[in-house]
Amino acid sequence: MGRNAPLGYSSEGNQMIIFDYQPAIGGRNTGVGIYTAEIYSALKTLLGEELQAIRRKTNHPIRTVAERVYWEQVQVPLLLTSRKAHIFHSPGFALPLFSSVPCIVTVHDVAYFQFPRMLPGYASRFYWLSLAPASWRKAAQILTVSQTTKQALMETLHFPEEKLTAILSGTPTDIHFLPQEEHRFPLLKNLCDYLLFVGTLEVRKNLHTLLDAYGLLLSRKIFVPLVIVGEFRNDYGRKMQRYVAETLSTAPIHFLGFVPRNFMSEVYSRAILYVSPSLAEGFGFCPLEAMSCDVPCVASRIPAHQEVLGDSAWLVSLNNPEELAYACEKLLTDSDLRRAFCQKGREKVAELTWQKTAEKTAELYRSLFQ
Repeated sequence: MGRNAPLGYSSEGNQMIIFDYQPAIGGRNTGVGIYTAEIYSALKTLLGEELQAIRRKTNHPIRTVAERVYWEQVQVPLLLTSRKAHIFHSPGFALPLFSSVPCIVTVHDVAYFQFPRMLPGYASRFYWLSLAPASWRKAAQILTVSQTTKQALMETLHFPEEKLTAILSGTPTDIHFLPQEEHRFPLLKNLCDYLLFVGTLEVRKNLHTLLDAYGLLLSRKIFVPLVIVGEFRNDYGRKMQRYVAETLSTAPIHFLGFVPRNFMSEVYSRAILYVSPSLAEGFGFCPLEAMSCDVPCVASRIPAHQEVLGDSAWLVSLNNPEELAYACEKLLTDSDLRRAFCQKGREKVAELTWQKTAEKTAELYRSLFQ
């Protein structure tokens, strides 16, 4: 039998699981990229040669809808045939519309259906609102990263429950506390003990509520810098910059834009408090990354945060700057309270492991062999 043989089949070539590693090419700069790299590594440790990765020959990430469609609908089916695949797992995006191989797709959230205006242009709207969900309907099983996403797929796209399996993701393993003597990120200079927000600057991240809450903190003489990390999209980030220039022009607010992944441990470790005011998430890696660096978290009371974070973060009502400011003020001014939430965060990080995610994913593979 195979090295671990958890699926009950021979490693001599009788069965083969093909995994699309392409979303991880180009680095862990997105949630899907992080998930792809982490789950593949954990599954490979568990399954050995029974799991094989496929990717494009180039080291460049996919950047256009046309490139993505060509990879998924032309190149992937050809590779599945040549590799004699028995199962194909796509960790994000669309499945091949025409394939005789049983397919599993991981769906991370339904954000584009909740906020379609985030999609830039007709091609993106066609891909996410038409092609991708049509391909998911051809899946043997749909894996979701949380019960929240599973429920959203049932309610938004009317998928039957028996076709959906929720398996919580783990905490990213490449982010960890970095002591001051190892700080090297030039953009931060001597900045530390700041409020931190990390995320793509788009409407569902709800940055405007954080800015309103930050204004309340300043009015209460709570002077702490605010650092905002994330790529700008659909002019939302520019609007937030203009809002700051018009209403908080003298405040110590720092828009860092995109920060390379290798500096993110330092960015988290220098913070005193992490804030996630999102309107919607499927899972949400960033609060867990902050907890990995011993930073307490305040987050919006949305289903994903309730499911994933629970009482390890201070959860506040959605779109309520006053409540958000109150939670931040209490944590900023009470070191014992911060320590208590740091401890809860460490426990949560230890609970959510990729080994658990991989073991449950392997069980899902096994169900398709029976």
